[in-house]
Amino acid sequence: MKDFKILILTVGSPSKAYHKDIMSISKKKSNIPIDLLHLKKEQIPPDPSDAQILSILESEGDAIKKVLKKSDYVVALDIGARFRDKNGLKKALQSAKNLGKTRIVFLVGSSYGMSEKTKNSADFILSFGKITLNHQILPPIISELLNITL
Repeated sequence: MKDFKILILTVGSPSKAYHKDIMSISKKKSNIPIDLLHLKKEQIPPDPSDAQILSILESEGDAIKKVLKKSDYVVALDIGARFRDKNGLKKALQSAKNLGKTRIVFLVGSSYGMSEKTKNSADFILSFGKITLNHQILPPIISELLNITL
């Protein structure tokens, strides 16, 4: 399954140098070529209303949609999804291969996650459990997971 292209698509850029350093180290030791794309995070007003949050998530979802291709197998990260171990992910990636997909795209939403529409359009939803992880640290975690899964 190492013939897939991998893209980790995040909403928002890493703000700390150590986040960039961790991903750089992870990519260097990876046996899988991984591309990383940071989309611009929408401006969030202080103490946003639910309607403002939904609007922001929809806008970010539209930006995500512009990057995706029909040949992509999309994996959305969502804390509310059922936890799956590496074998669950491996089965999903095998399914992607069987469907003729050529690129696996991991979606990492902003601090408010991603819209229901965006999550529902994904081929697979992945959760790392009920722990809340900083969105900026997820790319190297995904990279490490792929190294032990593929």
